[in-house]
Amino acid sequence: MPLAASCARAHSGCMITEQDGIRQDDLDGSPEGSPHRCGLGCPVTHVMSTPPVFGDPEMSLRSVAETMSADAVGALVLVSREGESSIVTERDVVNALALEANADTVWAADVASGELYALDAADTVADAIRLMVGDRVRHLPVREADKVIGMVSARDVLATVAGVLAHARG
Repeated sequence: MPLAASCARAHSGCMITEQDGIRQDDLDGSPEGSPHRCGLGCPVTHVMSTPPVFGDPEMSLRSVAETMSADAVGALVLVSREGESSIVTERDVVNALALEANADTVWAADVASGELYALDAADTVADAIRLMVGDRVRHLPVREADKVIGMVSARDVLATVAGVLAHARG
């Protein structure tokens, strides 16, 4: 979904149903031991990493990798003169290097996604799961008032799901 769009669009392939004794109340509740104290209905702002890490579209792949390593993140939001424009991920860097890109002369913008998928601050963890599965992405910027305020990764989502499952199984 484009940067300015909300996460309201339906996605197939990501349906959580009652099985193995897990009820919707368990998924929406506050699992004990979860640092977020809420379930899949929890706003993404409760699980996102802050502050987001930003980069310049004209950073070399080496600079992107060094920034990701130093900040222990898997993605950078690229900021052009027009604002947040795209995202570059570890996968983008690895794929470029596998194709023998020169890490010192290829820019972040050359390998970044053409479209920046994002969540709104009011979206839920369930919304993040739907978008990640439906659009095959692992990192989603979180926006509020047209500004990126955080980043949700697949790892953040899995930590919440693990808490929900642990609570549901007691």
